[in-house]
Amino acid sequence: MALKGHERASTGDHHPIRGKVFVGLFIAAWITTSVVSLFLANSMLKGAEIGEDVFTVWQLSCSIMYGLLVTKVLRLRKLSELSRKQVRAIVPLSIAYLVKELLKYASLGRVSVNLFNTIRSLGPMFSIILEILFFKHYPTSGIILALLPIVLGVTATSIDEMHASLQTSGIFVQGVGLVAAIASTAINNAQNIYSKVLFGQKRIDPFSLQIYLSAISLLMIIPCKVTTSLSIGGVSNVQQMFFPSRSTSLMLLLCGFINFLSSQFAFRTLHMISPVSYSVSNTFKRIVITVTAVSIFGERLSILNGLGIATSIVGVFFYERAVRSYKQAKLYETGHEAKTIV
Repeated sequence: MALKGHERASTGDHHPIRGKVFVGLFIAAWITTSVVSLFLANSMLKGAEIGEDVFTVWQLSCSIMYGLLVTKVLRLRKLSELSRKQVRAIVPLSIAYLVKELLKYASLGRVSVNLFNTIRSLGPMFSIILEILFFKHYPTSGIILALLPIVLGVTATSIDEMHASLQTSGIFVQGVGLVAAIASTAINNAQNIYSKVLFGQKRIDPFSLQIYLSAISLLMIIPCKVTTSLSIGGVSNVQQMFFPSRSTSLMLLLCGFINFLSSQFAFRTLHMISPVSYSVSNTFKRIVITVTAVSIFGERLSILNGLGIATSIVGVFFYERAVRSYKQAKLYETGHEAKTIV
């Protein structure tokens, strides 16, 4: 996978093999932590007496705690100081981030990791819709055609998996999980677009942004959750919700740590390789999740389910190729026009 120009210097032009091994290790670490994080969250939410709101509170708290550990205690990174304008720009993103996390864990607590992962394949479709609405960027026919196998694959997997799960959890639970996964994916894509604006215009580095997003989101959810818990069961209910048993607390801390590592590895990987290579790696991650779900966690995989997952993965691959071809054509046209003018 090709390194970006400014990263080639950091890994060393004189040692291309060492640089590729270094990138490969980061990709492997990102995929591994991401897969472990999803399955841990799925297991915790389905097995323990803990809701997605409390789980979200713990994940946000862990993100802040581990972030401050890296920046203030170990001093491995510098935490950026924000101006008032930057804080005002982050607040809307924090609301979207909080809602996305709640929906994400609501989905993982009701559907399988396979189905949740397959729904995430709809990301390109939401990206196109958002670009049309906000930037008036209309896709080519090739890009639209590449979306068809993604939609067909997700539909086939969703119908088959929900049908198989009705006996254990019911259509309402599965439906809530499915809608939550779709909404989480849509908000995630909108958040990514807005984050890029913050990176460019507001000069906020992604590492610091993650800590500030978690802090503001935590300040938003805690008053709501405490008020709700007090009205239902009093102070004892608040203690039980936010301070569970020691074993549950240790598992929540572990989930938070793995999720924090996954986010940091994802950010570092995106800055070390090209967006196309990152997308290909992300597609490969979906395959790893499917294999892990079947071989290690014993999740069911019917013929229709397998075909749906495979179709959506192939669709993502063709979508990335169509986008790359479109961008290369635009670059060629721009360069050709420039030469003609000169």
